[in-house]
Order: sequence, then C-alpha cells, then structure tokens
Amino acid sequence: MAKPILGNLEPYSLGDSINNYLARLEAYYELNGIGDDKKTAHLLLIGGATLYELASKLCSLKSPKSLAYDRLAHLLRGHLEPVVNVVVERYKFRNLFQQCGEPIGQYIVKLRTAALSCDFNSFLEDALRDQLVVGVADQELRNRLLLEPFLDYMSACIIAQAWDVLE
Repeated sequence: MAKPILGNLEPYSLGDSINNYLARLEAYYELNGIGDDKKTAHLLLIGGATLYELASKLCSLKSPKSLAYDRLAHLLRGHLEPVVNVVVERYKFRNLFQQCGEPIGQYIVKLRTAALSCDFNSFLEDALRDQLVVGVADQELRNRLLLEPFLDYMSACIIAQAWDVLE
C-alpha cells in the first residue's frame, strides 16, 4: 500500500520568492521522506506548468528531469531571485524613520523586514538597535534610549514599546 502524502503545496506563481517556495518544498520533502532521487520529479510536478516551462527553457537542450534537484534549484534561483545590492538595501534601511502616528511596534517590524536584505550578519542586532534609536519620531524617547549605557536591541524594543503604551 502506498504511503499517504502529507501536506499540500500549491504550484509556484511567478513573482513569488523562489527561495521561500523551495524552502517550503524542502519541508514537504522532509515531512514525506522524499529522497534525493525523487526531488527533481516532485519539484517539476508540484511546481506547476509555469515553473516546468521555465525549467525547460533554462535547461536548453536537456530535459529538466535529467538534472539533480540541487542543480535545478540553483538554475531557478539564479533566474527568479534578483541579486541584492547590499549597499542599496543598507541605504534604504538607514533612511527608515518612524512616521508620525506610526506605532513603535509597526516601526520595529518595518526595520526587521528591511534588515533581512542588508546582510548584516553578526552586526544585525547592533544595526537594528542603532536605527531604532536614530529613527524614532519622539525625541524624548530617543533621549531615554541614549541614557542607557549598555543598550542592546531587545532592551531598546522593550523600552520603546513601553514608552509607546504610556504615551
């Protein structure tokens, strides 16, 4: 008797993140115990007609099903995921300021989201803390944060959110 398939993954839609799609597909593979020998076939089937057509074009003379999964995923990422210009992304990050009336929690989420493409690595927490301090709209809150001699990102978030509730 065939083992039932667990989970459901919709076909890939152009414009969606191929990295996110392939990460979800990897979770699907793990959940269903799909081995390396079947991964390419599953990607081509589950990915849908649009992804299959694109894979066929990227493989030129070869059939996409003849490629190893890792190679096919690499080709798809190279075509569908734009190369990130870290300098531009950091420029955008450094120009994020809390808007008038914007809740601090929303500003914190906006900073974290923007930081994802900045390649800060081990400097991430410091960059988030620094931009939070610089970018808050309330000068009194900024002064309060600057009074902390050993301010880390989590402490800055806690202080800022408490301040926001009190205001």
